[in-house]
Amino acid sequence: MNESAPQVRQGSPADLPAIVSLLRAAALPTDDLADIAELRTWVLQSGTALRGVIALEPFGTEGLLRSLAVEPDSRRTGLGRTLVARLERDAAREGLRRLVLLTQTAESFFRGLGYLLGYPLC
Repeated sequence: MNESAPQVRQGSPADLPAIVSLLRAAALPTDDLADIAELRTWVLQSGTALRGVIALEPFGTEGLLRSLAVEPDSRRTGLGRTLVARLERDAAREGLRRLVLLTQTAESFFRGLGYLLGYPLC
């Protein structure tokens, strides 16, 4: 891989320190990551450096989309959209029918991707 062509791949346990670093830099929670047995991650790698991450926590036919982060110098370049698209494609292939997300900082980003945010309680 070269610097001009970042590639998305499945994350591995060896990626966890770099993933945690990216998430902490984005002020996202990391305390529970190592304890989630079914957690799946995808990383965006350029050369030897991880530039972005996204994670999925499956629950039957639904999944919690979580932990999307792109390094500051690579934001607003489409890499976040690339990560979301890969997660969505792989989740659909595995039979997940709905993705849910919780966000306090990326509402407009996910609205731009067609996600509906906020549900009535009744």
